[in-house]
Amino acid sequence: MYKIETERGDLFDVNMMIVMKAAVSGAEGLSFAEAEKAFHEATAVYEILNSKIVLKDDGSCFYEPFSSGAEATGQGGAQKAVQSAPADNVPDGQPLHNPAQTQTISPCNMPLEELIQQQEKIRFKLEDGDFLRCFVYEPCDGKRDFVFLMHHLGGDGKSLCYFIETFLNCLSGNGKTPEYQPVKLLTTENLPKDSALPFAAKLLAKHYNRQWQKEQGKKTKQPQAQMRCFSFKDMQTAYGHFWQNHRTSISVQYTDAAALQQELAECKRRGIGYTSYTIAKLLKDESGKKSVGLAVDARPDGNRTMSNQATGISVDYAYDCRKTLIENAVCIDKLMKAKLAKPALKYFILQFMAAFEPVLVDAVNLEFAGSFHSKTSEKLARLLGYGKNTKDYSITNLTKLDIPTEYTGSRASLKIEDFVFVPPVVSYGKNIIGMVTLNGRLCTVQHRYEN
Repeated sequence: MYKIETERGDLFDVNMMIVMKAAVSGAEGLSFAEAEKAFHEATAVYEILNSKIVLKDDGSCFYEPFSSGAEATGQGGAQKAVQSAPADNVPDGQPLHNPAQTQTISPCNMPLEELIQQQEKIRFKLEDGDFLRCFVYEPCDGKRDFVFLMHHLGGDGKSLCYFIETFLNCLSGNGKTPEYQPVKLLTTENLPKDSALPFAAKLLAKHYNRQWQKEQGKKTKQPQAQMRCFSFKDMQTAYGHFWQNHRTSISVQYTDAAALQQELAECKRRGIGYTSYTIAKLLKDESGKKSVGLAVDARPDGNRTMSNQATGISVDYAYDCRKTLIENAVCIDKLMKAKLAKPALKYFILQFMAAFEPVLVDAVNLEFAGSFHSKTSEKLARLLGYGKNTKDYSITNLTKLDIPTEYTGSRASLKIEDFVFVPPVVSYGKNIIGMVTLNGRLCTVQHRYEN
């Protein structure tokens, strides 16, 4: 089993659905049955898609791989896992197939935004191993759209890209056996040693933990070990409560290759990243200091497995009208690089969230959803920027799509012609931006709650 630690905040968040749409040429003549077969072949490759989420009585939480049914106990990290012995018919180091095939694939004809609005209200049943949904569209204009919806506990943005690569390899019929990909998680044990939480932050987390224990102890009149933990039933209630009054919308914009190359050349001349330039453009017409959150890839070894291996930083900046756009971008870039250069800042959010009582983290998410309330969770929600006190912008830039665009096999020759990436509107975000570059063209999506 693999302990969920740094990503505990994803567990009870009511909006953790990552969306990707791939428009693929060469798939027009393939049947839905062929797509379904390829999909299940691909899901068998990733251990995380053959696992379920288990909540323990003490509030701890684990990925539990499907197996012969023997119970497994223990704590896992990137290289550590205590698992039950595999079933007799499963070779060591090979996938443990989920007999229920809880990753689903379905035909679809809904516009992308309508599909998102429909599916965001449907809870991923993590306790059953439900992490991934695929929707297959009818061919149109020489292409076929495949839309993938994944819970963040199934992986980060890169994870879903890697799954799509495996799926398209299987769909093309290239005959190669995909390499089995075990779960790898970021934990406090395997994060860099110099990323330890600062003393003041440790004291703050301890203060909130004590307040939580004190408050819940008064309510239950029970020792800490017997205090109430939240369940997936509580999560279902939160979904019903939250989504009856909420809906998200997306806007999709493209920057053509010529315009993008011109901007990239200017960034290169100034020695800055394109994300910094994007932030400057966003803040140009804003007044006052704005807070921008940034997702950062934290894979320590460049692995291509599925799991959430991302961290995050934030920069606070007020656009200076006395400077040019590129000069503001240079200032923003310096702020970003200063944080990324210091492990204690780069991994701060992971260490900080792991320092809180796990059930308190759950309570903060349920507080945001409106299905639970306590003084401690309300205060911590404000501190963490949940609800009204969110980041002004949150950006995930996948940069150039990190998978091949062409796939050739005995069944078909496929090519990704267009790619759209929609990050979730998380509890601590307001204007969520997803960026990805394919064939020299940049696709930028803004995802937000409707008023």
